[in-house]
Amino acid sequence: MKQKLLLLISFALVSISLTAQDDSDQKFSVEASYPTSLNDGFLSDGILDIGLKYRFLDLQIVKIGVGINGSLFTENDEDNAFGRPSKTKNYFIQPKIFGEVSIPGLEKLRPSVGLGYSFVNTKIEGTSSNFGDFDYDVDNKGFNFVLGTSYDITKSFFAQIQYDVIFLEDAKEYKINEFSTLKLGVGFRF
Repeated sequence: MKQKLLLLISFALVSISLTAQDDSDQKFSVEASYPTSLNDGFLSDGILDIGLKYRFLDLQIVKIGVGINGSLFTENDEDNAFGRPSKTKNYFIQPKIFGEVSIPGLEKLRPSVGLGYSFVNTKIEGTSSNFGDFDYDVDNKGFNFVLGTSYDITKSFFAQIQYDVIFLEDAKEYKINEFSTLKLGVGFRF
């Protein structure tokens, strides 16, 4: 299922790139990444991260833009405090503003830095021997700091790596006050 979804996304992105204009007109990009949690035992199974960016200001060396990402993480917990299997899904929505740097002599490499705000929804479903079936839903949010870089493979197609740190406002729900993810993926500018 995961491979078919990535293949479908890749096909759509290739189609977009074939209609792309020259590099100076490429203000939009779409991205698909595999997210991995860097926190031990939390959000361990990244499924997919997709994103859209728009660059609205070109200052020659730095392009300023806005973007939004959505991620899904799942976890099946067979050995938990309830003594019964549970399933957790974590949904992320991450709007941000970013700056993308052009390095003279290294035009294919594009480091970036961003600041945003993350909205996290966690859904836990399972069965407890004392309480029967349960369904727990909690929302959290916090500031998000992003460091990344992309490497242009072609004029429109690029590979990227991104590091995110989210500082949670309601840390007592998770027993941590921040968590970080690493995202590896590809994208297309158009």
